[in-house]
Amino acid sequence: MRDERKIKLAKQIQREVNSVIHKDFHIPTGVILTITDVSLSKDCRSCRVFYSVYVAPDTESASASANDEARQRRQTLRMSRMLTRKANYFKFIIGKNMRIKNIPDVIFKLDATPARAAEIEDILKEIASEKKDDAF
Repeated sequence: MRDERKIKLAKQIQREVNSVIHKDFHIPTGVILTITDVSLSKDCRSCRVFYSVYVAPDTESASASANDEARQRRQTLRMSRMLTRKANYFKFIIGKNMRIKNIPDVIFKLDATPARAAEIEDILKEIASEKKDDAF
């Protein structure tokens, strides 16, 4: 299959999955579930759907930092289980709404890019503060 067609198909699958998530599933208040990318196999019989979960910080709590991290992990695990359980439903909807010969199996993967980017940003801030301290 041509690369252009695979790219278009991946974008269409991403739109369909996003649409289903926001229409048919209950996402708790303060949780943002984002489909970041879709990757198709060479034969287009399976697709990996990458997602990220963001949980809004709790500003009312005194120990917000520790609670936020635990809440983030808990909600990420919850969303991961929900998506994995409903993979066949997503396949059904993709087959129903798109006219393609082979409907790909849907595999959900947590996208670690935002977390890694935050870690790198923290490291860079730490290095910058160390350089400021060394300059004096």
